Amino acid sequence: IAYLILSLGLAVDAAYLITQVVAENLEERFNKQLYEAGKISSELIVTYETQLLQTQRLLSNTEGVSGAVQTNDPTTLRTLTFGIILNDGQEAVEFFNLHGSHVLSSRHHFGANPEDYEFSAGGQTEFTKLEIVQNVLAQKIDERGDKFADLVQTDSGYFLYISGPIYDSNGELAGVVLVGRSLSTVAADIRAKTFAQITFYDELGRVIYS
Repeated sequence: IAYLILSLGLAVDAAYLITQVVAENLEERFNKQLYEAGKISSELIVTYETQLLQTQRLLSNTEGVSGAVQTNDPTTLRTLTFGIILNDGQEAVEFFNLHGSHVLSSRHHFGANPEDYEFSAGGQTEFTKLEIVQNVLAQKIDERGDKFADLVQTDSGYFLYISGPIYDSNGELAGVVLVGRSLSTVAADIRAKTFAQITFYDELGRVIYS
């Protein structure tokens, strides 16, 4: 009987140890996967910002763009820039003149064909008040240069925007261009690449998209 009890005790201890080892291995594996997902997600955000910045630079340096912004000519501006916007697959592009008025807004219809965009022009909008727009109009330069980034709430949800100046042939400020991508698109892409659940928070810790 004593031998049987001892054997049972050893079996229970062994089972407990095995369970602990398995649990610790699962937890360690989960933590490693979580860390990797977070690392990849951060790197992808940088990639998205780089892509937006590249489009912004192309648009601002396209011949004729500064003149179209200065003369408030949305038709010419659309002709000059739509190919770049479409080719780069950007979801939102906003052009402003020196008064902060919209010269042209290009927004892709969510879930539509790649070439399906909505265009509008004219007037002051909520975008005019954005710090990333006002910084460019004020010709501010920080440690990273004259480009600025922010999450912006729109009628279509939150967008990651990059803003930058448009200069004329004399090197004078002619306007501002913003290039943006929706958080819904960003989250879906990160989810597909990391297989992780993605949630974005504002600076106060409130969920803005999940």
